[in-house]
Amino acid sequence: MARALPSLAALGVAWATLCFPLEASAQKLLIDGVASVHSGLEGSDPEVSAMQWQRQRTRLQVGAEWSSSETKTHALALYGIFELERSGSVGAEFRYRIWMSRFVGAFAGPIALLRPESLYGVQGGLTGALPVGKDAALFAELSMAGFPLGSDRSHSGATVVWASLGLGAKIHF
Repeated sequence: MARALPSLAALGVAWATLCFPLEASAQKLLIDGVASVHSGLEGSDPEVSAMQWQRQRTRLQVGAEWSSSETKTHALALYGIFELERSGSVGAEFRYRIWMSRFVGAFAGPIALLRPESLYGVQGGLTGALPVGKDAALFAELSMAGFPLGSDRSHSGATVVWASLGLGAKIHF
């Protein structure tokens, strides 16, 4: 029995640690709700040499950004995309964002339109934010996205390109 006592004590400590975890006092998860409207130019390389541009469909993006209280400058975000014109496409975007100052940030990540036609690609851009009080901000974003995959391209080798301007607001919860 004496040899089993240290093993039982270790098992009890492990069980208590798993069942009754303490919250780390130095770190908290920060969540921001974000909503924005985007539009701009959409281009696609046709089977000839010149890029053809047209007005991009207006879209609403709604989502959340998660960051740590220790590293507020780095965040991960997930957005739903809802096109407000023509086919009414729906999609999603995942972002990694870094805030270079309280007012300027950069982001990049995958983006996809899923229904009724599909586009899959990557996006990157810059955000300028104007804090409104302690827990809110208005922002403007400039972004570029490239979609080399999907069924909503002019031909199989085409890449669809978006050059967008977005205006929105975010609120800290």
